[in-house]
Amino acid sequence: MAHDVKDIFLEIVRLGIAHMNVALSGLIGEDLIPRLDNFSWNPEPFRKWNGTDMYIVSFSYRGPYSGKMFYIFPQKFLHILMEKCFPELGHQKKNREVQVSAFKELGNILASAFLNAMYQVTGKPFLPTVPELVPKEEFKERVIFTGQSRTLQLWSHIYIEINKENYHFMYLLEMDERELDSLQNILLAPA
Repeated sequence: MAHDVKDIFLEIVRLGIAHMNVALSGLIGEDLIPRLDNFSWNPEPFRKWNGTDMYIVSFSYRGPYSGKMFYIFPQKFLHILMEKCFPELGHQKKNREVQVSAFKELGNILASAFLNAMYQVTGKPFLPTVPELVPKEEFKERVIFTGQSRTLQLWSHIYIEINKENYHFMYLLEMDERELDSLQNILLAPA
């Protein structure tokens, strides 16, 4: 992949994460200051998390180019987010079906914020699919260990402080390398 396209792609991801942060701040009613300095083009960050209880939600998106995004939340952080984002759930928070539905909705809000950032950069609309909850073992097989060789993966480890407590989650953006020509044509086209 051309170095300049990789740099531009990374900047799009940074902008997308900033938009996700604004959406998350609005949901929980607090200013969040994420650390966005931890990006990787391979799954090493996830392998370090291997023993952590986590929830993973994924979306495909389509538009001028297509790909897939994943949000990987440690269970403890997800419970904090659920309490802050959906206080109206009350005692239903322990209901697995309600948890899954709320988690998918949270992922949907974050994905929409990210895709809006992509729209701002490219001037082209992107549409997400319905969110899918992915079991950890299936995620490891599908994404980490049997990933297609032509799949580009950009991993980000995002740290956030809420009520003076530090939390973190991971974000993964996948794109088939063959889609990069479309991305390059859009990003490097004259205005």
